[in-house]
Amino acid sequence: MEKTYLGNHETEETDWVKLGETEKCDGVKWSIYRKSQPTSAEWDYIKVVANGRAARKANYWLSWNGTRFGMGGDFSKLAQHRKELCNMVLSFMDGWE
Repeated sequence: MEKTYLGNHETEETDWVKLGETEKCDGVKWSIYRKSQPTSAEWDYIKVVANGRAARKANYWLSWNGTRFGMGGDFSKLAQHRKELCNMVLSFMDGWE
């Protein structure tokens, strides 16, 4: 049986604001958070979190510049291992601003 991990949801006390949720993907819904005080003027920090337990990985930290995600390690993992979720998050972010 594959190991599962619990999503680590953020709160306003930790400076993250929930933007919304995806439809179910890999058996769970996923929440999308944005850092309310980003340290960069060009990039927003985005966190995608499983609402429950998910196989392999339950939290992804991403960078978004308003039109695309940065090509960091977690984005590569998301695109490679959870393509459907990656597409859902891209669609959500395209409609967010």
